[in-house]
Formats: sequence, structure tokens, C-alpha cells
Amino acid sequence: DSRHLESTDALRFKESKGPNGVVAAGQQVLQLFLCECAAPFTAPPVLRISYTAGAAARGMMLKVPLVMSRFAMPEQVGGEDFKNAFRAGGFADKKAIFEPAASMGLEQIGAFIQNGLNLMILTDVDPNPQSFACAGFVAPGQQHITMYVRLQFNAAKNLYRLVVRAANEAVVDSVLDFAATQLAKNGEWEFA
Repeated sequence: DSRHLESTDALRFKESKGPNGVVAAGQQVLQLFLCECAAPFTAPPVLRISYTAGAAARGMMLKVPLVMSRFAMPEQVGGEDFKNAFRAGGFADKKAIFEPAASMGLEQIGAFIQNGLNLMILTDVDPNPQSFACAGFVAPGQQHITMYVRLQFNAAKNLYRLVVRAANEAVVDSVLDFAATQLAKNGEWEFA
């Protein structure tokens, strides 16, 4: 029996010693994995599990719900610096439009931004109280990649417009997909 998370160029894993021998029916065991982000990534890692049930060898592969924003740190950015980042060149950016999930009020969206995306909400950027300007960074390997995120609400259409900007396209793709899927009604969104 084995469990294995394969390291890639972007993610490096170290396993703690796992359970030895037989795991009885209904028994739970704990296997710890430490993960280091060495480069931006968009695809989640896959956990391979192999085991024997009776005399038959079995296996399964599970996608681990690990996203780029898990490695983000909030970053305080002044209002003018934030606005300048949206005017400056040299950044990859993508936009999504979606109807908000019914369970996502302003308080829940703010909590998701801070705890799910690990970004800092910048209170001095957008005067609309239903919109968010946020910043954070990831530091894979020796890089420092700042992310700028803007979530703007159009009350007349009941739609959010999400814009993610960063110097690395993989960071933009990962953060945009994760944020839009979590915040959108039924996880459905489209590129703007």
C-alpha cells in the first residue's frame, strides 16, 4: 500500500512516515505532506493511492485542492500605487463576469478575499462599498510576484466584474479561476 504526491517543477512535496501494514475497515489514518511552492502553477497536484482489497490490487488518483493563492501573503499597497498598477504595462491580466452566489454577501466575500485568497483588502481605493480592491504577493522560489485584484459590483445588472493582474500569467489564471468559481452563482462565470 502506498500514497504518493509527485513533486513537479512548481510544487515539491515531503511526506511524513505513513501508516505501516494493514488499515482495518472503518479505521482512519493520518498522512502528512509538506509542500513548497517553487514556481507558479495552475493545475492541482494529484495524490496517487494504491492498496490491496482482498487479493486485488487497487488504486485511485485524487486531485488535491491546492491553489496558487494558498501560498499568497497579504500586501498593503497605497491607493495611487494600486491605480498605477492597473494603468502600467508589463502585467498579465484577465477579467471574469459573473452573478454572485446567493450565499455570498459582502461580509462573506470579504472573508473569502482575506482567508481564501489570502489578500489584503485596500480600503482607500474604491469608493463603492460593494466593490473590493485587493493586493497580495506570492514568492515561489526566489521570485516576488505582486497580485492586484479588483472586484467591482454593478447593482443594476447584479453582476460582479473580477480583474486579476500580476507579472505572471499562471498566477493570474490560477487566482481568477479559483476566485470566480468560488464567488459565482453555481460556480459559473465567463471571461469578460
